[in-house]
Amino acid sequence: ARAASGSTFAGWSGACTGTASTCKVTMDAAKEVTATFTPPRYTLTVSRTGTGSGTVTSDPAGISCGSDCSEPYTSGTVVTLTATAASGSTFAGWSGACTGTASTCTVTMSAAKTVTATFAPPRYTLTVSKAGTGSGTVTSSPAGISCGTDCSESYTSSTAVTLTARAASGSTFAGWSGACTGTASTCKVSMSAAKAVAATFNRSMSSSYPTEAALLTTLVPGAYTAIVRGAGTTAGNALVEVFDQD
Repeated sequence: ARAASGSTFAGWSGACTGTASTCKVTMDAAKEVTATFTPPRYTLTVSRTGTGSGTVTSDPAGISCGSDCSEPYTSGTVVTLTATAASGSTFAGWSGACTGTASTCTVTMSAAKTVTATFAPPRYTLTVSKAGTGSGTVTSSPAGISCGTDCSESYTSSTAVTLTARAASGSTFAGWSGACTGTASTCKVSMSAAKAVAATFNRSMSSSYPTEAALLTTLVPGAYTAIVRGAGTTAGNALVEVFDQD
């Protein structure tokens, strides 16, 4: 038996058996032999990469990777691969004979093919807000937040994000709340879940003249803390008075 181009010889039946290309028949009676030819079969191989984990299965069945990551399929077979991320991981996308980030992809078996599924740790969003009567900005390291204008960013699980608060002229940084606490200008957040941080900036008053006796400002209704400091290392006395304007 000789298969034509694009086909394979699958074997004999009837008066011949086996898959060898030749068989012998002793003619001691009328006999029948059937030679079966099939389309070629090509192997689909799946691999997994990334710092996360998960499995890839196939339809038609044959691949469960996990443990069984390759399977031969008849030429022309359309194989659907499905990626399922394990708990604590996310599916990041396909490469090779599949592309994209959808959990499923299809491969038409016209030759031996390879597909790679990438699994990654989950990503969580860090959201920054600003409060208080003053103004300022909050930036992050690794980069992503510049609040200001961009006040949220997603980070890979376990990423340690350092936030830095900078008060604008005429304001002071009063402290953090939410996933950060304290009054230091920087704080660190470990991204084990979606988290929110608020930075409070308050208006400040200072005199351009060391002999100036009084400062006057009008505040919107709210709660305030008055902190009085001498310029440089100087000391003295100060009086803070609050008037309710009708």
